[in-house]
This record gives sequence, structure tokens and C-alpha cells, in this order.
Amino acid sequence: MMKVRAIIAVILVLSFTVMLSGCGNSQTESKEKTQSKPKEMDPVKLFEEVVEATADPSSISCDFKVDLSIGEFTPQIEMGIESVLKPELSYHTMGTMLGIETEVIFTGGKEYVKIGETWTEATDAETAVATDELETELEAASIKNNLEKVKPYAKDGIVEEKEGYYQFELEANEELIAAIEEKSSGDLSPGTDVVGISDVSYEYKIDKETFLPMEQKMNMTIEIMDGSEVTENRQTVTAENIRYNDVEEIKAPI
Repeated sequence: MMKVRAIIAVILVLSFTVMLSGCGNSQTESKEKTQSKPKEMDPVKLFEEVVEATADPSSISCDFKVDLSIGEFTPQIEMGIESVLKPELSYHTMGTMLGIETEVIFTGGKEYVKIGETWTEATDAETAVATDELETELEAASIKNNLEKVKPYAKDGIVEEKEGYYQFELEANEELIAAIEEKSSGDLSPGTDVVGISDVSYEYKIDKETFLPMEQKMNMTIEIMDGSEVTENRQTVTAENIRYNDVEEIKAPI
């Protein structure tokens, strides 16, 4: 259970980090606020609209996929994620991780893992560890914080107008890659170091009326040293069907 919980925590945090420019497909107040705004703009203006449209969500949901390439090993993670951020954190994840079907609910300070057809409640000690880790990681990976970090680089993005949405693409420069390396180093376990990060790029489909990204993809190559061994990891993280403020409560399964 501890291993499953650790993987789920990483997936949840990564999904928020991938949403660093506020991916979403909201049907709530944001649309009313932004639908009358101009549709032609440069990358900086577009990014500013995204920041405004995705401010302070109460919940985030998405379909989340990670494709990894580590030598000849090509694991894949596909998850559906629902998370409520206010008044307190709760989440529900369900999908396939490394070929294993998994479902986890965290709500009311308790964690529940589905094994086969049976739900099991984690011990208080396990839940306490999971809660502390998640609160620390979510604070570091908050949408608002990450938006402010990426905003200065929006000027390097390219915007192409499509039917119903804007296509926004950004290739990370050396300064942004350095910031990613610093954040990644802090997330790794003791004895593990980031040797280098390269080929970082972001792609967004942004709704023309709401200015909320409908899809987001991030590509990155990262070299990690574990002891004396260096491993190159190529990853593609995709977030689709992202919704804001559509989940009010996540209930305990038992």
C-alpha cells in the first residue's frame, strides 16, 4: 500500500505541475469573465489571459497520461484524476500505472486503496505520512506559483490561430531549463541527482472564448544519476479533458 500511495502522490503532484499554465475546460465563472475579450493577441497577452481565467480553482479534474522511455523500458501511466482543493485537499485517482489497475481515494484525512473489488483503509500512520508529503509537494507545485514562474518566458512562445482554439507552443530556453532542474533536484530521493535536462517543450490548445487550455503536452529529456549510474529518461506528459470547479466533494468509499 505504501508503494501504491507513493506512486499516486507523485502522479497527483506531476499533474498539477504539468498544469503550470492552468490547463482547464471550465464551464463556470471564468467563461463569463473572458468570452468578450479580443481573440487576436501575442503570446504574452494570451498567457496573461490564461492566468486570469484559471485563477484560484476550487477543484481540478483531468485525464492524465505519462509516456516514459528509459532505455528499452517504456512504461506508461494513464489516470483519471479528480481533486478538490478547498476547503481541504481530497482526491480520487483511477487508472493504470505500469500495467497495474489502481484506484485511490483520499478524503477527510483518510486514505483508501481499492484492491481487486475491495476497498481498504490505510492506517493512521500511513495516512499521516501521505498527508504531510502531499501538502508539501502541492504547495511547491501550486498553479499560481508555477504560473508566475513561467510567465516571463511566454514571450518566446508561438501562437497559431485554429478553428475554436489557439495553438500555443513554447520551447524552454536555458534559463527556464535551469529553473526546472532546480525544482526537479528538490523532488528526488537522497542519493539521486539530476545530471541534466534538455529538449523541454510545451504545447497547449487554448479555447478562444474562455482562454482555458483544453489540452496540454510537455516533452522533456532528463538524465538522472542514481549512485554511480546515469539513466536517460524521455517523458511525454499529456493532460486532456481538464475541468475546473466541477467537483464539490469526494466521498469515502467505505
